[in-house]
Amino acid sequence: MIWLLACASSGDSGAADDSAARQRRVDTHAHFASGDVSAAAEALDLGAQGWDAALFMPTPQVPDQDHTTTAQQLHAAGVERVVAGGGTLNVQIQAAVAGAPIDEGEFAATAESLLNQGALGFGELAAEHVVIGGTEPYVSAPPDHPLFLRLAEVAASRGVPIDLHMEAVTADRDTPDWLRENSANPETLSENVSGLEALLEHAEADIVWAHGGWDPLGERTPELTEQLLSRHDNLYISLKATGEGTLSTLVVDGALDPDWLGVIERYPERFLLGSDHFHLAPGQSRSLPQGGAYTADLVELLPPDLRGAVAWDNAARLYGL
Repeated sequence: MIWLLACASSGDSGAADDSAARQRRVDTHAHFASGDVSAAAEALDLGAQGWDAALFMPTPQVPDQDHTTTAQQLHAAGVERVVAGGGTLNVQIQAAVAGAPIDEGEFAATAESLLNQGALGFGELAAEHVVIGGTEPYVSAPPDHPLFLRLAEVAASRGVPIDLHMEAVTADRDTPDWLRENSANPETLSENVSGLEALLEHAEADIVWAHGGWDPLGERTPELTEQLLSRHDNLYISLKATGEGTLSTLVVDGALDPDWLGVIERYPERFLLGSDHFHLAPGQSRSLPQGGAYTADLVELLPPDLRGAVAWDNAARLYGL
C-alpha cells in the first residue's frame, strides 16, 4: 500500500533543525498523468517537492475521452488517499449537459459507491474548465445543474467535500482572444457565480473551489473570493501557485499578494493547498507549468500563525486525515 507520506531528512544537524521546525503540509489536489499510474505511484517522491502527504484525484473528464484516469486505477495502484469522481461522475454530468437522459438515482448510486470504496470526497469535478494547452478537453456545466445538486446532497449526507474546478465568470462575456486560439474553447462564456452560490446553498455540502490564485479569465479576484466566503460558511479555497510570470496571481516579487493575504488572514480556516501537480511515470513529460513545489513554498510566505491551518489543519478536518 502506498501511503504517500514523506518525511523530512535529518542527515546532518542543520537538516535536523530545519525538520524539527518545519510545518507539515498536505497537497489536497494532485494528479497522476494518464498512462502507467502504477509506475508513477512507484516513482512518487512528495518530499522532493516539500509535501508530507497528498490527495490524488482524476481530472474532470468527458464522454469518449482518451487517456483517462479513474479512482479505480488509483486504488489499484495502491494510492491510499483518493478523491473520486472525475472519471465517472463528471462524465455523467457532461453526458447530461449534452442531452443524455438524467437518472439522478443512478448518479447518486455511483457517488455512494465511490465513497464505499474508500474515497475521501468527490473530485475533480468541473463547472467551467477552459483549455490552456495539452490534450485536456473543454468542460462546462451549470454549477447548479440537477446532478451537481444531487451530488451536494450525497456529499452533505456523508460528510465529505466536493473539489470543484470553475473559472469564475461574473457576467456573460466573450472568451478572451488568446483562449479562442484553441478551437476547443467556445466563443462565449456564461455567468456562473450565481450557480455556484445556488450549489453552496442547496444542501450545504462543503465545496472546495480549486485553484485559488490561478486565473486565466482575470475574474477570480481576492475581492470576489472574500464576498463568497462571507456569504457561505461551507465554501473553501485551495490555493495553487505555478510561479511568477504564469497565470498565478498569488506571489508578486517573492511575497504573497497583499490582497490575497488579507483574505487569507480574515478567513484562515477556509484555505487549503492544492497544487494541481501532475506526477509522472519515468520517461513521461508535461509541457504545462507544474505547481508542486511552488504551492508547497506558499507556506513559507504565510505569517507563522496561519501556516498550520492552511498547510494541514483545515484539510485534516475536511478530509478526515
